[in-house]
Amino acid sequence: MRDLHDPDPDPQECVGPTPLRLVCERLAVTGLDLVAPLAVGTYNRAVPESLRLPAREDRLALVVGNTRVLWPLFLKACHRRLDLRRASDPLDRYVEQALARALEGLPVLDVRFSHEPPPRRVAIQRAADLAGMASLSPAHLSVHPIYGPWIALRALVVLDLPTPAGPAWPASPCWEGCRRPCLEALQKALQAGWDPTRTWPAWVAIRDACPRGHRHRYSEEALRYHYARDRTVLEPDPLSPEEGRRPGPSSPGAR
Repeated sequence: MRDLHDPDPDPQECVGPTPLRLVCERLAVTGLDLVAPLAVGTYNRAVPESLRLPAREDRLALVVGNTRVLWPLFLKACHRRLDLRRASDPLDRYVEQALARALEGLPVLDVRFSHEPPPRRVAIQRAADLAGMASLSPAHLSVHPIYGPWIALRALVVLDLPTPAGPAWPASPCWEGCRRPCLEALQKALQAGWDPTRTWPAWVAIRDACPRGHRHRYSEEALRYHYARDRTVLEPDPLSPEEGRRPGPSSPGAR
C-alpha cells in the first residue's frame, strides 16, 4: 500500500506504472491521501457475485480513502462554492469531483463509490483489507495500522492496466494483542440507539475506544458533520480571521 504520509515509503509502493503514480499525486492534493492497489481477481474471489467487478482478473483496482487531511481541504472548497454546500451530500460530491479530475486521461474501466447503492455497491471494507490498507475490526470499523479507525474508504477504481507483480498482502488483524475495547463501546452505542441529535457521541466513542491512531482523530467539526449531520459547519464564517476555520478553541485532533 502507498501511504502518502510515510516520509520514507517503500520504493516498490505506488511507483510501478506511471498512471498509478499520477493518480496518487493528483489525489493527494485533494485530501484523498490513501491509495492501495489490488488485483480485480483477488477482490472478486472474496466477495459474493452481486458485489463483483466486471473486469478481467489481472486488471488493476485501487482502493481510495482518506485520513483527517481531507477535512480542511473539503471545508475550504465548501467556503468557496455555494453549489457544493447546497448539494444533497457535499462531501460525496466533493469526492466524486476530485476523483474525476484525478482520473482524467487514464484508462478507467469503472469507478464504484462506497456511498453508491446496489447494483453498484462494492465491499469496500473487504477490498481495503485485501489490499493491506486496513483490517476490519470486531466492531466493524476499518482500522489502518497507523491512523487506526480515523480513516474513510471512498471508492474502488478499476483501471485497464495490469496489476503490479507480487503477492497480495491482506492487512494484519487489528485485534491481535488487543483487549478489543471497541466491542464494549459498540454495545453501549447499540443500547443508546441511533439519534443524530442526541446519541451520536456514543457512536464516536466506538472509534475513540480503539487504541490505535489517537493523534489522527477527526476534528470536532468533522465529527459533528459526519455523525450529527450538522451542515452548519460548512458555512463560511465572515468573523473568522482565517479562511477555512471557525472561531473557538481548536481540537487537538483537528484535521
